[in-house]
Amino acid sequence: MNADHLARLLGRPERAGLYFAQGAEMDALAAAAQARGYGVYGVDLANAAGKEALLDRIARAMAFPEWFGRNWDALEDCLTDLSWLAAAPGWLVLLRGCPPIPRTGADELGTALRIFGSAARFWHDQGVPFWVVADAHHRELRQLPHAAGSP
Repeated sequence: MNADHLARLLGRPERAGLYFAQGAEMDALAAAAQARGYGVYGVDLANAAGKEALLDRIARAMAFPEWFGRNWDALEDCLTDLSWLAAAPGWLVLLRGCPPIPRTGADELGTALRIFGSAARFWHDQGVPFWVVADAHHRELRQLPHAAGSP
């Protein structure tokens, strides 16, 4: 996907949500979002094993306030508030180095992605673009739209 397409896509707040992309697309998205004045947050999840590690990485990257309770409810509270961040016309969160999806047991990444998706829907209802893009194939994710006019 070229930079012009990504810039047009980010300009369509009704399309904002939770997506999958690869490294080069993520870099181009970050540049396009910064050009639009969006708040851009890169979260490095490489080697983040377990819930605590995921939550700590997200909190650190997004400069969560001290009251962040380091649990799933607190994650959703923070993602649907953002009042402690500098004002921006929209937001882009890039989740890089996503941990592998376990064959059995708890799927912390899936839980985090569901919360990010819920936050994206919340901001959509407020008319604010909130894009979340992860570099992992996961059942919660769809690929970025290829055409700015496609559904």
